[in-house]
Amino acid sequence: MFFIKTFVNNKLILLFFDTQTMIVIFDLDDTLLPCTGRVPRQTFHMLKFLKRQGCKIGIISYDSMARFLIERTGLGNYIDYAVYGNIDRFEMFQTCQSKLNFSEKEKTFYADDRLDNLEKVASQFKGNLTTFHCKNCYQLFQIKYEIN
Repeated sequence: MFFIKTFVNNKLILLFFDTQTMIVIFDLDDTLLPCTGRVPRQTFHMLKFLKRQGCKIGIISYDSMARFLIERTGLGNYIDYAVYGNIDRFEMFQTCQSKLNFSEKEKTFYADDRLDNLEKVASQFKGNLTTFHCKNCYQLFQIKYEIN
């Protein structure tokens, strides 16, 4: 069990998760991978931590070069599945969940830099979903320090 501390309208919100049944899906560009093409070291620490906790990790991206970027940056060592291409965001999200053997009991966490993507997935998803708006890549590492 771990929790994520976050603030909404200046109020502390604690989100509790059972790590044995959690899926974490990240957007690639400008969430895990900044425009510099180098993944921040802190992001690798966070991914390693999530893997140790038993989380299933997926990546979704509109970028047709996603497979190359995932392998070149070393992100492939931490993820279980990636979906990429010029298809609907929610369709990518569902495909990724399916490939990660999603069941209705599992909690899903989704991080993206674009609010429209987060809203689209949240509005169509039927289940236990927590979203995280990653305003810049260097903010993402904070998840590691907020997960206990």
